Amino acid sequence: MIFMAMSDLVFENRCLEKFITPRESWSPVDKALFTPASFFGDYKKAQDLIFTSIKYSFKHHYDGNVLYHKVCEVNGVTPDKIKSKNDLSKIFKKTCLICSRSIRTGGKSEA
Repeated sequence: MIFMAMSDLVFENRCLEKFITPRESWSPVDKALFTPASFFGDYKKAQDLIFTSIKYSFKHHYDGNVLYHKVCEVNGVTPDKIKSKNDLSKIFKKTCLICSRSIRTGGKSEA
């Protein structure tokens, strides 16, 4: 097999362990990145893990980036409103559209 799951590579190769967050400190994003490939045979568990990691990442950026926080608030997208995978589109449709429009126009409104 040409490709290995990152977790298989990490735990088989001791020299990489010093670069990986200890398992007991993993965030939902770390779990999605480093969970063994065999876990992803269970579609429901994989979807739950992916949803949790995206929601965690969204909250991290929402809490840590003032501009992004304001864009999300103005568009009614907050971490507490993301309750299922169906809500994820709110993040991308509303915030990415606003950010890309701002970049395209240099921050000026399009008339």
